[in-house]
Amino acid sequence: NNFVEIYPTEPIPAGNKIEVVFSNVRNPRFGGMYHFNANIRTPGDVPLLRYIGTWLLTIE
Repeated sequence: NNFVEIYPTEPIPAGNKIEVVFSNVRNPRFGGMYHFNANIRTPGDVPLLRYIGTWLLTIE
């Protein structure tokens, strides 16, 4: 499994939309459908992992 970890320099307030743009990356050798899952860690003394969504990416 491959994964990407993103650490914002400042907390992102709840309800705000963000956009993540990747550059200088390579697509997989073979096309197909890939799941992109997103989780966040809540701020605080005990950060909790929360699932926020899944997107399907199709590469031809």
